[in-house]
Amino acid sequence: MAGTIPSLWPDDIKTDVLTPLAILRTQANALRQATRGLLEARVNSLTEDDREVHQLDIVAPALDYEHRILTVSHNKDLVYPAHVVLKGLPIAEVANDDQLMEKLREYLATIPVRSVISSLIARSNEHTNSPSSSAE
Repeated sequence: MAGTIPSLWPDDIKTDVLTPLAILRTQANALRQATRGLLEARVNSLTEDDREVHQLDIVAPALDYEHRILTVSHNKDLVYPAHVVLKGLPIAEVANDDQLMEKLREYLATIPVRSVISSLIARSNEHTNSPSSSAE
């Protein structure tokens, strides 16, 4: 006698998966809030061949300056796997939003990124508080 065929799909399938673009946009907003508007982040998206590319730049509006932090790319039709690239060097391939958020959490806390943020905040504060900026 034939038995019942069980579901063979993984038990941990999520229905609230976020796209890389949504995750990066949320981080852009979080930076603005964390720095009380001194710094912002901009997500620029473009299509290259069959891939979507999302670039995350830190922006210091007072200095009219942008600094590229990272790039996340994926197939146009399937957002995962996604590839995280830093300064032109691939650092990770992630299979889902949880893995992407973990890689971003790790990278955004590194010394190089913290140094960029600290430097741009210091220079923005200096520019904002300088006598010549008061006269403008």
